[in-house]
Amino acid sequence: FASDSYNKFLFVKKHLKKKSKILDFGCGLGDFLSLSKKEGFDVFGYDPSNYASAYIFKKYKIRIITSKLKKDLFKEEFFDCIVTFDVIEHIWDFKKVLTLLSGWLKLGGKLFITTPNLESWDAKLLGSHWYGFKKIPEHISYFSPISIEKVLTESGFSDVRILRWGFKRNLSFLLGKALGISKLPKFLKEFSFFVPGIDMMVIASR
Repeated sequence: FASDSYNKFLFVKKHLKKKSKILDFGCGLGDFLSLSKKEGFDVFGYDPSNYASAYIFKKYKIRIITSKLKKDLFKEEFFDCIVTFDVIEHIWDFKKVLTLLSGWLKLGGKLFITTPNLESWDAKLLGSHWYGFKKIPEHISYFSPISIEKVLTESGFSDVRILRWGFKRNLSFLLGKALGISKLPKFLKEFSFFVPGIDMMVIASR
């Protein structure tokens, strides 16, 4: 499994009871779901990609919902935990989505979000070359710790906590994003680094 998914799983796991119901909203190819299923959690996934849904079912035997996003997609106060990793920055109507997630969480349930930090050291250092901006048009919404807390509070969440979150990336990825170069020597992929504090890990309670 990708180290990013594994580190996120270990972090979330510390906050949950056994057999908790978990929704991975924007689950991608299902690494986090697979780890959670192996640990005995009751897992659910949502992703608009039919390819991702088919891949996850074939590889992990987990069914993913791909239907149009609406309030009755899941029962109210159904989940103990919802995770949405590297997703919110891709969503235009993010407040609507957060309100839906709040309704699906049980009282006392936890929401976990990772997203680029607009006030991180690398954003300030790299300016227009920041990796968050390099992903335009994929990234269309940007957050600082203050703005993400405000949006979550307005969407029905409380007790918002924000931690620095980093990830491991190879030198080819880092240079490519910083310099805007798509083709670099293959040997650069052999050199990996942990880059601290670039993203936010946001925890909120229902």
